[in-house]
Amino acid sequence: MRGSRTKHVFTRHVFFALALAGLALPAFAQTDHRSPAPAKAAPASAAAPAASGPPIPFVSSNRAASFLKTAPALSDSPAPAFSGLAMPPLADISTPVAQSFPATNMKTGKLEIATAALPAVSPESVGVPAGTGLGADMWKGTPRAMADALLAAIEPTQAPVLNDLARRALTTAAVAPEKADAQRAAKPAMPINEAADGDATTPPLTLLALRVGRLLDFADTADAWKLAAAADAGLIDDTTFHRAAATALAANIDPSLCGKVKNFAATYSGANWGEELALCQIEDKNTKAAQVSLDIMQARPDRDPTFLQVVNRNILGDSRTLPSQLTPLTPALLGALRLANLPLPGGVYGHPDSALIPALLALPAHEKVAQLSLAERAAMHGIIGADTLSATYKSIKFGPSEIKAPLNAGETGLRMRALLYQAALASQDPSTRIAYAAKFLNTAPVALQNVAGKLLADMAGSVKPDKTLNADALQVAQIYMLGGKVAEAKAWLAFAPADFSTGEARNLWPQFALAGMISPQAYASGFDTWLDAELHARDQQHARNDAQTAALLFDAAGLPVPAAAWARLLSAPQNALHSNLPPALLERLRDASAANRRAETVFLGAALAGPNAVSLPAAVEIARALRRVGLATEASSFARDEFALLTHRS
Repeated sequence: MRGSRTKHVFTRHVFFALALAGLALPAFAQTDHRSPAPAKAAPASAAAPAASGPPIPFVSSNRAASFLKTAPALSDSPAPAFSGLAMPPLADISTPVAQSFPATNMKTGKLEIATAALPAVSPESVGVPAGTGLGADMWKGTPRAMADALLAAIEPTQAPVLNDLARRALTTAAVAPEKADAQRAAKPAMPINEAADGDATTPPLTLLALRVGRLLDFADTADAWKLAAAADAGLIDDTTFHRAAATALAANIDPSLCGKVKNFAATYSGANWGEELALCQIEDKNTKAAQVSLDIMQARPDRDPTFLQVVNRNILGDSRTLPSQLTPLTPALLGALRLANLPLPGGVYGHPDSALIPALLALPAHEKVAQLSLAERAAMHGIIGADTLSATYKSIKFGPSEIKAPLNAGETGLRMRALLYQAALASQDPSTRIAYAAKFLNTAPVALQNVAGKLLADMAGSVKPDKTLNADALQVAQIYMLGGKVAEAKAWLAFAPADFSTGEARNLWPQFALAGMISPQAYASGFDTWLDAELHARDQQHARNDAQTAALLFDAAGLPVPAAAWARLLSAPQNALHSNLPPALLERLRDASAANRRAETVFLGAALAGPNAVSLPAAVEIARALRRVGLATEASSFARDEFALLTHRS
């Protein structure tokens, strides 16, 4: 199995590289390692024939170590950087790019949305109404083969901004990317699976099926199901549609879904709907029909014995003990566990499919630390957001005395952060709330801080600057900055010590600048002071690396770096660590952003970032590319997050 998966990933990268190099591969399909279901003939209106395999789940990819395995602490790893500051020349970006998509007004901070009609709407162009898309023309200029390759390759990154942009792009109603000539478009593509050994190939996945699969990988089950449910029959292959429906059923997000399962089973007959039908019959309290469905499943060679055991013993029966082995966790099994409503053992939180994580975290747990660990790891790797993390923290039970005095409770690590969060929300005293939020901030890994900013701001509450809290002003400003409350952060920053040349103020100044908290005049006058302090700090090597990192990200995000500063930075010792970027990805990202191909730029940025920590060269290129296509606010936010990660100190 290991060799099989390695071959799968190698083939996937080979074809992705060929597409980036400009070879004519019309589409890429993904399948899992099970036997594919028979492909159905698509109707004449379908944009492409259906494929039989589902998108590869996030945890099945060998591209990088899964976040589901306990990763070393971020502070234990050296911050990735590269040697030398010279960047290849780029096209002039001083002229603003015309925007025909929602963008944030830098003065008002409000979202400005432009609308446009979709010319010659393709059935694959449907989207989820949200008001935060990237524009109906976001695919303009991108070949269909490139779009297919990118959608088959991307997965969640450790950059919250990139994950949010990817989700927005995947849900945008937009004109589908252009195909090559009709003959080439009709030619079936080599699927990225083990058929490369000479087995019969399967048709490529449609653009819509790829979008649904990627939304599931990004744990956006609700939007994935909305797209799948709105699709014309034949535009989504049986297995992808079944995965979307089964995941939505497990998460209980669509009350009307059960009423349509029989129709789905008839329309998408290449998938096995027996488990979903049984679950719906149980929810409808039709136990006799459910028992018939279970008996039919029992005779199938591909039956899931764990699912059958949970349903028969824990739902239809009265057993209060779950099976000891609940992995691999499938959508149907998770749906059964939701109906059983029994506390889950710790092992179930080790390696779940990313699409199932939000629903899994909502169920009761025997081992709350295992549940908390999954929640924080999932948050740091872009699978869940602040709201799901907040709900998980709140699900941990603490006594009244612990809530009243959390610093005396003896808790550490994960449980301490959950306790501090609950205690801060329960307190009415501003100084107490700030103290708890600061303690949370100081114990959380930097990657968690970037995601949990909203939680930190909620912990601090609405506290106006006060001279009695002047000593905490800098940290309160940081907390509000992480929470996206720039106005509040600015107000507190005014109470903080004005000298950014020493201590923590020097370390935070680049983040404040990238967050838009420092006026252009203050930035211009303060840059040299801050740079002097960095280049003459006691920890000179760290400080000089931080100064180089900040200057590169400033430049990429659009903040001016004086020529004299570049001269000083070039004369400083360079970091010895190197980071090699994939040339094809890098050049394509530059080309796409220069041509304002927004969707392609977003997905290429996610592909360049990858699932692990983003390197400095990649962060600079991604921030610059986002700014070039008009996503200036997102570019600055991304640069701020990455600066914090790249320069963190234990």
